[in-house]
Amino acid sequence: MKKAEIQIGSSYVAKIGGRLTLVQIRSLHSLGGWAALNLTSLRVLRIRSAAKLRRLASADEYYTLVSEKGARHLRDEGSLRAARAAEGIDFTWGKP
Repeated sequence: MKKAEIQIGSSYVAKIGGRLTLVQIRSLHSLGGWAALNLTSLRVLRIRSAAKLRRLASADEYYTLVSEKGARHLRDEGSLRAARAAEGIDFTWGKP
């Protein structure tokens, strides 16, 4: 993708650690690129280049992630991390 096509708040399929995963762009990063939330692991990461992003994620891809990949923390409403993500609480860099 191109830098001009990236929108904050949107979800994308990205290549992270050699695998395709879903990420949500949270904000611009102060050192360049974007701060994003990995929806599989719920970790905050930095996307340095738009080349890491493949395409916009569809709702079907999200539900496939939850049902087929066994992403239990995305299904478990009692999970603290899932609740924080659902409420839009900003995750900090590093360990809390």
